[in-house]
Amino acid sequence: MTKKSPSTADALRAVMAEHSLTYPDVADLFRVSPKTVESWLCSPDAGMHRVMPARHLELLPALLPSFLVEREAREADKAAAAAAEPKKKVKRAG
Repeated sequence: MTKKSPSTADALRAVMAEHSLTYPDVADLFRVSPKTVESWLCSPDAGMHRVMPARHLELLPALLPSFLVEREAREADKAAAAAAEPKKKVKRAG
């Protein structure tokens, strides 16, 4: 019995799960739309299904480290901005 090699979609799903990547994250990485990512990951029976180019998987190890660093920096900036905002006082009815 031969073991089926994982599809590009399966490989992409595994990377997405490992690094908590969203469709928009993957779209940013490959400079495609989130709809394109959706078409790569949907069921092969779906009318919108497209096979992800293998070259994208080949590029992923080179693209991912800098993307993850940039994402972490963006999240830190958002957290710092949120912490710097003055707290709004809530008026209580009474």
